[in-house]
Amino acid sequence: MRFSPDGRLLASADSKNGFVRLWDVATGKELRRFQGGATAIAIAPDGRLLVSGGQNKAVVVWDISTGREVARMAGHQGIVTAAAYAPDGRTIASADSDGEVRLWVPSTGQLLSNNQADGGGRVAALAFAPDAQNVAAGEPDGNIRVLHVPKGGTVAVLKGPQGGALSLAYAPDGKRLAAAGGEHLRLWDVAQGAAAEIPGKHRGLRAVAFSPDGRMLAYVGEDGLHFWDVVRGQPPQP
Repeated sequence: MRFSPDGRLLASADSKNGFVRLWDVATGKELRRFQGGATAIAIAPDGRLLVSGGQNKAVVVWDISTGREVARMAGHQGIVTAAAYAPDGRTIASADSDGEVRLWVPSTGQLLSNNQADGGGRVAALAFAPDAQNVAAGEPDGNIRVLHVPKGGTVAVLKGPQGGALSLAYAPDGKRLAAAGGEHLRLWDVAQGAAAEIPGKHRGLRAVAFSPDGRMLAYVGEDGLHFWDVVRGQPPQP
């Protein structure tokens, strides 16, 4: 699921039937359905466009207000498993079940670069840095591959959670990167490449996000929602 930036709309994936549903959060009313794939969704920063991908291996950009297809990008050989919009709205990242990460121009459908994970396999998570210069991809071997957006290619490879990251998030200032997956929650200093494991008896971790000020990290697992004080390096105190 993905909220629009203003929080008024929610996009949810119906992977069984192959479409994305758009909801009015205030009323709970379904506003529109987008056909053509629903295993990966993302909403543009301005809330005007939505991107979806699915078992048909295509990446499609939709106009949210009209339901019109804006662009369709083909080339993935595997099922599209993840999608993300750059913070400036100028680039889309998509990943698939064969370990391929592609960068696109959403307005034209132009392919910027094509990148392959070591050993192939499903890439389940993508996250753009706040300056839109880099995008992180969670590879199935547990590594986090950081790709350069303007020129393509690998900037860094970080040792991530065993079993692969299911969720990635950059801090708002871009100085930290968090990865969650299974029993592991890891936090990096981006400039130094140094990693710290967030302690705890984690189970089934599947989502992670920073607070707007970057001081707090929220993560979700089998036992619910938890928080971590990034500045103090401990759970938040009452």
